[in-house]
Amino acid sequence: MTKRKSNSTDKPKTIDEYLAAPASSPKEAAISFLRLPASGKAREAFQKHVAPDFWHHNPFFRGDADSLIAMEEIAAKNPNKVLEIQRALEDGDLVAVHSRVK
Repeated sequence: MTKRKSNSTDKPKTIDEYLAAPASSPKEAAISFLRLPASGKAREAFQKHVAPDFWHHNPFFRGDADSLIAMEEIAAKNPNKVLEIQRALEDGDLVAVHSRVK
């Protein structure tokens, strides 16, 4: 078995580079969608990942874009908040993400 050499241009180095990079799978898109609002960039998350007729399942917010934009305000009030991805499961174009916010 040979190990592939990693090219420094293959992967983003910072969280901002990671979030700006195009998602290569539905799972990466879902994770990026969650990380952007957690870092105060909810509008960018919706512009980058969401169709106009989406529905987001979140026990703390209604499932529409207007209410989820409130995540930007929450991120600004809690700059030390951390989103931890526990598990991300992908089956075709279906994705489930288990995450925690600290």
